[in-house]
Amino acid sequence: MSLANEIVDDVFMLRAGKKAVFIIRRRTNKGWFLPGSSRNANQYSEKPFALPVGAANQMTQRKIMDSDNYHKFTSKSGNLWLVAKKGYKDIRTLAGKQTDHVTMQWSGRYMRDFGIYRTVIGAGSSHLEIGWKNPENQRLATFHEVMGAGKSKRLHKILGLLKKEEEELQEFIARQVMKMLNAKWAKK
Repeated sequence: MSLANEIVDDVFMLRAGKKAVFIIRRRTNKGWFLPGSSRNANQYSEKPFALPVGAANQMTQRKIMDSDNYHKFTSKSGNLWLVAKKGYKDIRTLAGKQTDHVTMQWSGRYMRDFGIYRTVIGAGSSHLEIGWKNPENQRLATFHEVMGAGKSKRLHKILGLLKKEEEELQEFIARQVMKMLNAKWAKK
């Protein structure tokens, strides 16, 4: 077994992958998105939009129904809809969520599901894939990363690393390699 194969094992790959996931989550939590994202992707929309009443959770529904910032109407099919006059930002405010910058979180499920999707450890082709495990979150990611979310088709690209983040990951990997080499040499 070569020295490289002894050092770069599945545990090593998982550590590197987890560090990459950490870096992406940290950036996203600060409201920073990758190039190619929509202009103002880090700000919640204040543009009016329509949504079915059932789209809001029960606690937020009650606050919405009592608010003057929402126009209520019945669709042709008989369903109750709302026009959020002050946009999605106002819905987040009513729900008690932060509105300073976009974090890609309402319940937290989307970002909690983001992680190491699959690892392939084999002779000469060790790699891992980072993404979303849950099919619903994969569908949401397609909108946020590729097609654009909502009527305005806003892109929130998070999947990838900025140059400075790549450097941070490379430094982490270099430190891990040195730790493993030092441990190996200490045994001899």
